[in-house]
Amino acid sequence: SDIAVYPGPWTPINAVLAGFVAYMFGLLSSRIEGTGLLVVAGYILAFIFDIASSSILYMIFGLGVFEAVFWGFIGLFLPVMGGGLVGVGPVTEFTTSFLSATLIKAVEARWEYGRKNRL
Repeated sequence: SDIAVYPGPWTPINAVLAGFVAYMFGLLSSRIEGTGLLVVAGYILAFIFDIASSSILYMIFGLGVFEAVFWGFIGLFLPVMGGGLVGVGPVTEFTTSFLSATLIKAVEARWEYGRKNRL
């Protein structure tokens, strides 16, 4: 998204947070069997990522911790601090978690198929 909106102070924050969330998702995905549970785990991690990234950015721009977390949470559902979309957080998190879980399970199935059917 930084290509579309131009890199700024959120770029290193999002990179570090995304790396942490990806690491946690990798750990969870290797331990969760069902696709549904993987979607839920991904949703929760994406939700935490969204709140954390917004909150840290709000703190950089001068808000206190409580205010930053409050507006970071509210901003997932309502346009705040210059946003324009309603409900973008839950939609984005569901799409991300659903596509990630589906892709992981598809790759795992193909991997197993390839292992069983080697020539």
